[in-house]
Amino acid sequence: MANPDSVTRLLAHHGIDQLNRTYADAVNRRVFDEFDRFLSPSSVIHFDVADREPVELTGPHAIAEFHKSAMARFGFYVFTALATHVDLGDGSDPSAATGRVWMCEIRRELPGLDWSAAYGLYQDRYEHDGDRWTFAERRYSTLTRTAGPVMDLPPMLAAQIADLSSPESPVQPYDAPQ
Repeated sequence: MANPDSVTRLLAHHGIDQLNRTYADAVNRRVFDEFDRFLSPSSVIHFDVADREPVELTGPHAIAEFHKSAMARFGFYVFTALATHVDLGDGSDPSAATGRVWMCEIRRELPGLDWSAAYGLYQDRYEHDGDRWTFAERRYSTLTRTAGPVMDLPPMLAAQIADLSSPESPVQPYDAPQ
């Protein structure tokens, strides 16, 4: 028989995976009026696209309008999650989780339809309202773009990576047999 805690955690992972897929689908279809399916009125998104001042937006309407305006210059646009990670913590708060989404945007810019790509990272806080998972907070950082520089990793992630490379870290590099 399955452990009830394991089933609860599995359902949470599935719900958050569906949340990320619903976001990607709505953005790709440009159906900005569906943003309230995955954003609550208090949801906050921070966008740091590296070549202009960071933007902070709250609520589905403001976030949808930002996406709509930013995507207007693309004749073709696809958002895809390259890798995701969900952390449910120790289970003490079953309505909260955190995660990361490593992503890529593939697009063709108007009017010339030149191809471009952007790679970035969302660092997320998720919340469950008793009925569904939503994004409580998203922090987006551009990592690189076609013909652009490679940006620094977000400070929190850079610190985590630095911790992994310390001699005290329980995670050590794999030394392949010679």
